[in-house]
Amino acid sequence: MSTQSRREVLEAKEDQLKKANKDGVKLQAFFKEANTQWHDIARRNIGFVDWAPKIATDVDEHRYTRDIGTFEIDPQKFKDNFQGNVVDFGNKYSSHELNTMFWPSSSNPSGLKIPSNRMLRI
Repeated sequence: MSTQSRREVLEAKEDQLKKANKDGVKLQAFFKEANTQWHDIARRNIGFVDWAPKIATDVDEHRYTRDIGTFEIDPQKFKDNFQGNVVDFGNKYSSHELNTMFWPSSSNPSGLKIPSNRMLRI
């Protein structure tokens, strides 16, 4: 291996080490924040289970498992970020394309339109 090749390999390894160190610093900061915010078991409670039927297997001929439930969250812990119950349609399709897919017949419009941010409140 030439001196130039060794130098390039060494530089690549040094770059990888710098990235690993930077990632380690970020991970340590996240651990510190998580440990500070969630260490106390009382702070981990975010709400309560409102309804949860018994888990069922072989629900139908497809042998699906039913494992569902609803819960009520503590509004004080989520009020700044919680958007409510929404369907996020992502960014693969525009609002117009989604409206056309859901309601292809313009002669029978539903009155419901996909919002421009593609977050449909339900």
